[in-house]
Amino acid sequence: MAEVVALHPYVGAVLGLLAGGIAWRVNGVLAAHRDLAVPRLGLLWLVLAGVYGGFALAQAGIQPHGAALVVLGAVALAVIGFDFHHRRIPNEWSLAIAALGLADALARDRLVEAAATGLGGALLLFGLAALYRLIRGRSGLGLGDVKLVVGIGIWLGPLGLVWCYLTASVATVVFALGALALRRLADDPPFGPGLLGAMLVLLLTGAPPL
Repeated sequence: MAEVVALHPYVGAVLGLLAGGIAWRVNGVLAAHRDLAVPRLGLLWLVLAGVYGGFALAQAGIQPHGAALVVLGAVALAVIGFDFHHRRIPNEWSLAIAALGLADALARDRLVEAAATGLGGALLLFGLAALYRLIRGRSGLGLGDVKLVVGIGIWLGPLGLVWCYLTASVATVVFALGALALRRLADDPPFGPGLLGAMLVLLLTGAPPL
């Protein structure tokens, strides 16, 4: 049994690479459908998908939840690449994250909490975005981020979503400061990558108590 468990990270890494390759091909299709260039650095996101898949199966084991985490990691990293390159989050990816999360929540008997968190979190973010637009006279968050939070909330639950907001906000500010220092920030930094990165980490580590 110990020998089988020891193989979980390697199986996860292989599955992550396969899922990452498929997700990146879908990215190309989604970009072409919108007359956009294929996002760059595909190899980087592919490798990261393999690494995340290894960690996911090492933690969750070879079971439906572990497999769902592997696929989610590949999809989330594809979305991060797309958002960094085009400052857009395809609706298809947001729907995929939400649908996968609902299937996982149903299998783990937490469907009501998951759905309520997803919708409530999106409404909260929409309200914050509207308040920012009212105060600053311009948009700070796009509807793509709001739609994305539906799926993220489904996966994380209430406490996890709070930590995701906090972590993503700090990460986005740090990224913006670094880009400013390098004089490579031409616009507000995308918030989606921070949200997705925080989600992936929290799904492996769990959300600490507030």
